[in-house]
Amino acid sequence: MVAQRELGSRLAQPGHVAIRAMLARVMVPAESGDAAAAGWRVLNRANWDDRVPIHLASRFYDLEDFRKPRDSLRKFEPAEAGDVRGKDLVHLQCHIGLDTLSWAGRGARASGLDFSVPAIEAARGLAAELGISASFVTSDVYDAPAAFGGQRFDIVYTGIGALCWLPDIPRWARLAAGAAAPRRLPVPGRGASVQRRAR
Repeated sequence: MVAQRELGSRLAQPGHVAIRAMLARVMVPAESGDAAAAGWRVLNRANWDDRVPIHLASRFYDLEDFRKPRDSLRKFEPAEAGDVRGKDLVHLQCHIGLDTLSWAGRGARASGLDFSVPAIEAARGLAAELGISASFVTSDVYDAPAAFGGQRFDIVYTGIGALCWLPDIPRWARLAAGAAAPRRLPVPGRGASVQRRAR
């Protein structure tokens, strides 16, 4: 299989330049059964697995300050989401879970999902270390509905830099919209309510 040969050669080469070059060759829009998509997933998962120890030690993620605690969210994100206390929030492609834990620290019932086993292990470890209640699931983002058993969420979130790694963004958008819980909005002048998807 081409993906396995490329993965083997990637392991023999230093740095992420080789990883980026291989991802560019296989990153094409495709359905999950397609060989190109399968190759992309293998390479992309290996790439993110390799990044976990680097990111845990990096100044960019700054775990030392995060443990104080520091909120990793950008100012516009809480402003857009509003008050998350008591709301079910899913963080798709959560990596090592810093934003997931930040949302939980703000009172959300937060769940993070990522396809990297080492990233999810790191996220769970941080949650335990900091005493923050959040759940983490290992799954490909395209399999998120099944991974959460069809659960719907008040807020569907993903962080900066997550979408550029995906081969099929319209498919991701459909699954994100499908994960959003319907909410009741007033119908003017009738005192009734309607079910609408959260946006």
